[in-house]
Amino acid sequence: METKDIVSLAVSGLAACVAAYAAVYTRHAVHSQKTAEKWSANHGFLVRVYEMLVTNPELLHLHGLSPEDLAQDGVSVSEFTYIHLHMDAGSAFYHIGGAKNAKLTEVRKAFLDNPKVRTVWKKHLSGRFFSPSHPYSIAVDAYIAEIEARIQA
Repeated sequence: METKDIVSLAVSGLAACVAAYAAVYTRHAVHSQKTAEKWSANHGFLVRVYEMLVTNPELLHLHGLSPEDLAQDGVSVSEFTYIHLHMDAGSAFYHIGGAKNAKLTEVRKAFLDNPKVRTVWKKHLSGRFFSPSHPYSIAVDAYIAEIEARIQA
């Protein structure tokens, strides 16, 4: 086998590896884009759902809640909806990005500093509207535990 044949074979092998890498990378990029599009569409519809919830609070019953349940915690349906949407926006940020871990922003932490927000999260959102195993939920629960430990100290 001559040198030019060896070089040609090496270049062909390298080209095949680059092509395989490009195909895998493209497949991953397309999958990521589809995931982002699904979440974006989902959140577009959720905005309409939240609007319906404010004008028709009886829809809470479909989630095993009632306006009375919220009122017992001193929370209006509008406040519940706002808190839910605020927390959903944070969740979407990490979910769309495919984050394995979530680090809450200072804005989200300041929001969670409000006792009403923590109550809504713990009693009505976590486990019902947000998966407790999702990195965002884990980060929220950890921060709430941190706040409550400071309060009790």
